[in-house]
Amino acid sequence: MKKTQAELASIGLLAPMVIAQRMSRMMLPEILRTANDRAEDKRMVEEKTKAAADGFMAANAELGNQIMSAWIGMAFGQMPKPMRAADAIAAASLKPARWRVKANVKRLSK
Repeated sequence: MKKTQAELASIGLLAPMVIAQRMSRMMLPEILRTANDRAEDKRMVEEKTKAAADGFMAANAELGNQIMSAWIGMAFGQMPKPMRAADAIAAASLKPARWRVKANVKRLSK
């Protein structure tokens, strides 16, 4: 589960920075908010939906890879490694979210 732990640790370290940056903008009185602030609110919702869909697709693609690897391995007398496969699938599902959080930290800190 090392890959999954690494993905979760990265998200766990970066997400609070994004939340703090966005909340500071959202708490401003409406008269002080810019068009960029309102666009960021919309973007926040849209990118979460996209990250979830991308994570779902990545997990399904990795599941297919793991199934094929298991079948090929069994054809040559190797036992499947379900925990390693589960780790790879979970890590693949988290990569799109980690990528977006990392991009948000970079963009919002400017």
